[in-house]
Amino acid sequence: MSDIVIPYKILEINLFNNVETALKNINSTANVGIHLIRIKAAVERAIFDEERDAAFEQLGPWSEELRKLNNFLKRLKDKPPTHDRIKKRIEALHQVTKYFLNARLKISGTSGKGLNELNLGSIEDLEELKMAVSHTRKIHHEKPGGGNHNSIYDVVRCVQWSYSKLSGKKPTLTSQDSAVRFPKDMNAYEELLLETIKIITPHATANSARELERATRGSRKKKPRSQSS
Repeated sequence: MSDIVIPYKILEINLFNNVETALKNINSTANVGIHLIRIKAAVERAIFDEERDAAFEQLGPWSEELRKLNNFLKRLKDKPPTHDRIKKRIEALHQVTKYFLNARLKISGTSGKGLNELNLGSIEDLEELKMAVSHTRKIHHEKPGGGNHNSIYDVVRCVQWSYSKLSGKKPTLTSQDSAVRFPKDMNAYEELLLETIKIITPHATANSARELERATRGSRKKKPRSQSS
């Protein structure tokens, strides 16, 4: 595992032409050079982390499994999914993951039930499943490729900082309703954010950039995904 070397890419500055334009649109009289440099460094780090994750995923299922477990645990902590959905999520896990889950349930669960013996209609059994998923997630986090990097959120925070410094205002998003009905109707902050994110994820859209921004502020953490706008 330690023999893998991921080259750190130094991006050409012309890739940031649209970012520079968006910065100048916020404050046409300011020197945006320092902001461009900060954003460029954050983007380069995020791209490095993306490529590192992709390289480690070729060596084993741990990164993908960790994402599945993170998502599964979120669903269990909220309103529990239907029995069929829970079963499908379990079936989608790697066999090794299911082994850890089953062992955790058998060893630490008060009922001693395994995965196939759980009563998904029982609050107690669902709680034990939740604990087993949480424990297995910790195990996978220590595996090669485990863990989700946070540098994509650092990019958003860097954009937030630049916008605040240049505009003297707090960065805000257009309303949820407006974003759905008029996804291309962006304010100056959203334009800067989207142009920055598109360097990492070329097919990112206004709404996917907004989703990432909300995640950075503490709701769900998701990577930007392509959507039709």
